[in-house]
Amino acid sequence: MVSVEEYETIAEDEPVTDITKNELENWHSLHRPPKQIRSVRFAYNSTTTSSAPPSQIFMSVHQALVLIQKREPSNRLTFTRVPDLYMLNCEYVPVNADDRIEFEIEVCKLWLLKLHGIRVKRLSGNPFVFKDLYHSLVDFMKL
Repeated sequence: MVSVEEYETIAEDEPVTDITKNELENWHSLHRPPKQIRSVRFAYNSTTTSSAPPSQIFMSVHQALVLIQKREPSNRLTFTRVPDLYMLNCEYVPVNADDRIEFEIEVCKLWLLKLHGIRVKRLSGNPFVFKDLYHSLVDFMKL
């Protein structure tokens, strides 16, 4: 058992990080498991599928998006999670603001298979800029 004096010295040695309520809510909203995972048919390949659990795939997608944000700070990449699914609504605004891209990324179950895949759908924007962004996203993911 730890005495009060030992506890105080341990607490003084460890750095204290102040986490705001907003940061805590954002973390929990991003890591909350969905109510269901959709089973869909879509074009897939070996780079966008995995036998790993969907939560692990979703975390890999999130890490890849954060890496893209850090790699290109002049470009703005924002994303928000859809609450009941493993889906992220994303917006990418490159330096040239005329090429604004909106897309969604969803982790879903492949129809008739025991695999999970990533469905990336462009909603609006330049398809050529989206193609480059898609390939950099797939390169950063570890599936």
